[in-house]
Amino acid sequence: MDIVTNLEELMANANYLEKALQNKNKRALDFVKRGTCFLVYGDSENYRFMPSRFGGYLDNTFDLHESNAKKDGRDTNPAITKIIGSAPLKNEKLEYFYQQYCRQLGFEPNATGSFGVERKYWDLRS
Repeated sequence: MDIVTNLEELMANANYLEKALQNKNKRALDFVKRGTCFLVYGDSENYRFMPSRFGGYLDNTFDLHESNAKKDGRDTNPAITKIIGSAPLKNEKLEYFYQQYCRQLGFEPNATGSFGVERKYWDLRS
């Protein structure tokens, strides 16, 4: 699968994910629960979180993602960093809002991202 190259492509994936989350799609919920690096979008009252491993592939869908044997955040994270202009960072405030977001979606967040890694964020809202 191709990697995203611009913000519009990233946000197209965010829109796809958001619609699935509104419908309580299990695969969408699992992506949010297991993510490590997140693109944060929305406004000051509505934080939204998209995992980089999903958002970083062009025109991604759940079926395409599952069939992509080579999917890896080590490919998507540099592409998103290039688009955003900065690396993802640890952020206590965003971590708090991520945990609130998970609870709003109906599940308790994991203590860490996948593989025990501390979550990091790119904040598009700032």
